[in-house]
Amino acid sequence: GVGFIKNLYTGLQHGKIDASIYWVMNDGSFYSPVTPQPFLYYFKHFYRFIRPGYKMIGLTESDADIAGCAFKNGNSFTIELINVSETKAKQAVISAFANRPAFYHAYRSSKNEMCVYLGKITSDTIDLPPSCIVTLHYDASMPEAVWAPSAPAGLDTTSVTETSISIRWNSVAAVSYTHLDV
Repeated sequence: GVGFIKNLYTGLQHGKIDASIYWVMNDGSFYSPVTPQPFLYYFKHFYRFIRPGYKMIGLTESDADIAGCAFKNGNSFTIELINVSETKAKQAVISAFANRPAFYHAYRSSKNEMCVYLGKITSDTIDLPPSCIVTLHYDASMPEAVWAPSAPAGLDTTSVTETSISIRWNSVAAVSYTHLDV
């Protein structure tokens, strides 16, 4: 995953590309019709959080193992941090800048995480496990919006053992749609 993302990062940071298309042929090595492959979650960091209208802004990289780029749209920001080291954990420092938000929503993909929501980050530092990408995102128009799965309301767990768990929740009312031919 990090290799693909490093190429996308290089195109954005040094080639100033405006768009990226990734074609996948179904030869069985990258694509499964049932389960998204892990490297697709690495791409999600760019495709989900760098939205139309965002412009690349300057970001200083001080560690050869951390590749980073930042984007801004008004008072909304997205920072992408990639630890390209396969063996060393790193720590990135986010310096103060004009109009910096009080917090970012943080998301991470690594060998065992698929764009996992880490929560709100208010610290000036963030840990980067080996071979990972971390997105720090703040949308000024929807500051509390989180782009991650959330548990249903009224979730109840029962029968918790070391190998299984039972969960129960109340579903929402069904919605019906009427199809009209025009």
